Amino acid sequence: MLTGKTLYVLDKDEANIKSNDIFKKSFSHVISNSNSTHCAENRIVLIVKIPGSGKEIVKELPYFFDIDKPDNSRNGVVLTLHECIFPNATSRRVNFGEIIKNVCYRIENKRNEILSYRLNVSIHNASDPTCPKIIDLSSETGTINPFGEIITPYLQNIVFDQSLYEQYLSKGILELRARLIANNDDSDYEKGDKITFYHFKIFLNSDEKHGKNDAFDVNSVVAPGDYRRSWFTAGSNRTITLNIGHTAYLNSKDYPDIQHEYMKEQMLKQYVLLYLAEGKYDMFGNKDDEFTNLEPQEAADKVIEKIERVYSKSLA
Repeated sequence: MLTGKTLYVLDKDEANIKSNDIFKKSFSHVISNSNSTHCAENRIVLIVKIPGSGKEIVKELPYFFDIDKPDNSRNGVVLTLHECIFPNATSRRVNFGEIIKNVCYRIENKRNEILSYRLNVSIHNASDPTCPKIIDLSSETGTINPFGEIITPYLQNIVFDQSLYEQYLSKGILELRARLIANNDDSDYEKGDKITFYHFKIFLNSDEKHGKNDAFDVNSVVAPGDYRRSWFTAGSNRTITLNIGHTAYLNSKDYPDIQHEYMKEQMLKQYVLLYLAEGKYDMFGNKDDEFTNLEPQEAADKVIEKIERVYSKSLA
């Protein structure tokens, strides 16, 4: 337990440092019962004060005396797309007759037991609200050691044959869907349970609405210990993650329609928050400087209003 109590003063010193100079100070700390708390986390606290200014810089270095560092990682299984090469490196567009190469996935087993899994991959027509399946691409089984991860073998090249896809749509949005399923019983899953999924959008004979840099993908994790129902990851691999181990999700498992609406609402909420985090304030109907100058309550009201508007529009 961290109490904030000072057990021992390692060193004190004063120094005058000229501009652009570097001051180095070495010291050693021999751990004992007199200067550390046994069977607990301790911290070496480095404090640099500037006399007369009231400013100080604090750096903390934790260490664990006769105990292991606690594992704060969340239990669960994470599935992500590891590699996928499009005909055009700057776009997710494919035309009839073109090929996507080197599709493979990363599976992380963040649990203290072996994961036996089946990975099914297929392509669906996402331009249809029901997202019907067009073709199964692969199905493979394997195991992953506790706290281990693997990169799956490459799928065969995905060829967008006109005679196949034109039966469903001539242009529009496809989804490359990967589903991870338990292949044996263990303490978390029964054989056949859906563990997690990853959906990745592809644009057939059409350009992306906002371009590759504005696209995002959706995946799920089983993280019952995480209080969050969903979250986003900004940056180059923009992702919205749904926590399908959360109690709120599990409470609706007997009502598929309600569960579907719940997941959609969470995804739309994170969609708005993702754009907010990236500073794209125009979606709130304000110029950049206007939004950033709002009072906190006004800004919060704008964000909540936008979330409700987006969700309401999705129900129309």
